[in-house]
Amino acid sequence: MTDLSFLHFNHCGKTLEDLTKQVESPQNQHVLLPAFHSIALKKKERTFEEGSKAIYRTALIAAIHSARSDIPNTLTFMSPVKAEVPSSASRDRMVVNIDCSSPKPEDDSENRTIQAVAGQLGMTLSPSQRKHFVSFKPYYSPNSVPSKASRVKTENVYSSKNRAGLSDPFVLPLHSNRGVFSPCLNSNNTRRWSDTGSYLRCPPLFHPTFIPGKTKRRLSEPLWSSHLDSGVGFIDTHCHLDMLYGKLGFRETFSSFRELYQSSFPPQFRGCITDFCNPRVMVKEALWEGLLAEDMVWGAFGCHPHFAKDYSNVYERDILMAMRHPKAVAFGEMGLDYSHKNSTSASKQKEVFERQLHLAVAMQKPLVIHCRDADDDLMEIMRKCVPREYKIHRHCFTNSYRVIEPFLAEFPNLYVGFTALITYFRATEARDALCHVPLDRIVLETDAPYFLPRQVNKAVCQFSHPGMGIFTLQELSLLKGEDMQTVLATIRDNTTKLYGV
Repeated sequence: MTDLSFLHFNHCGKTLEDLTKQVESPQNQHVLLPAFHSIALKKKERTFEEGSKAIYRTALIAAIHSARSDIPNTLTFMSPVKAEVPSSASRDRMVVNIDCSSPKPEDDSENRTIQAVAGQLGMTLSPSQRKHFVSFKPYYSPNSVPSKASRVKTENVYSSKNRAGLSDPFVLPLHSNRGVFSPCLNSNNTRRWSDTGSYLRCPPLFHPTFIPGKTKRRLSEPLWSSHLDSGVGFIDTHCHLDMLYGKLGFRETFSSFRELYQSSFPPQFRGCITDFCNPRVMVKEALWEGLLAEDMVWGAFGCHPHFAKDYSNVYERDILMAMRHPKAVAFGEMGLDYSHKNSTSASKQKEVFERQLHLAVAMQKPLVIHCRDADDDLMEIMRKCVPREYKIHRHCFTNSYRVIEPFLAEFPNLYVGFTALITYFRATEARDALCHVPLDRIVLETDAPYFLPRQVNKAVCQFSHPGMGIFTLQELSLLKGEDMQTVLATIRDNTTKLYGV
């Protein structure tokens, strides 16, 4: 195979024999062309002239096919400028200069061949000069679905290999086995704005020059170039800064963290609510006091159902002491978890859950609820212990809409938290649920360090952090069909109503 991307065809300056010699030159024989633009030169089956014309004609078809979506029925030929062999990085998109302003070639049969090919495609050739962007990526028609292999590449964050490496009981599967494609998504248009470019006009967060733990210097080049009004911002309503710091080996302030990862903190970031849900670690590491002393950080305290078996009067006292802090805005996360990852018995979980609900209601603090595979028992306990008008955050919802619908009806001040899981195509249940939950009942959360957004490369940060909530908002905007300004303003208003921040 021979790469033709280095050729610049000249309809007037070179003969077909010269072009063929250029194609067959030794310096160009080592270049491999991607399979979707390959041309097999069948030297034994064709004459010299037929082979040359086949090369000329096939390259023309490729250029016409790539440009036909944005060229109004005109196409011309390239000027005779020698181009270098493109690197792998430049093959995705390159500029082709096209010129046909010089006199006719000696052999008019070449021109007739070209006109015939263009005629079959319903296009006319005119003597004008243009620049076209020719894509060297595989083409998907609007009604086709990207290959399974291409989707697997974008979903490497939650691959089985990575999940096994984390060995973390908090990690959720990428999709449910009950998944059914969302009826509210247009199956006839699988190529969305978020696939081909950011709705925020900011480039993907690929910055291989910095790798935490290996490179000392911080990310100095901003990766955000948003046209959004920075006066309207967002707050990450649920993250775990203590766990994030532990995974990254970070021991400094949150302001230092934002400076270190400034390229992935957009101007719209206004702060985060960090959740401390392991009483033993909360007291032992004592990170929460220093974090809550900083700007843009609030706290929530409780006992996660994974740690309910260790719940004691001592841990309860520590939680209540922390809840006295003026920036402690919620009680939790707490709840029920009947998944295989939790070794605590259901009876013990219910006991600890009810105990915390009574304390939270007595303190008049919003509830942060965790639930996995236990929705029936959760509803029964909440009806018994929680007033109907109480403020509730159903944290990290990943299930179907039919599961959350009864809670939305029963508790009018309940808000549903969605994470960057919705940025993954295979998270069909969560994406479908988001389409049905009203926008004024949704809050944003990253659940950092979990759920790294699909659009973010691990070279930026190995784990999710509060600034990456902008990607969840972007996906929410796309799925809801609302502009980003409306989404930002509504979600920000919901956060204020729920938490008062």
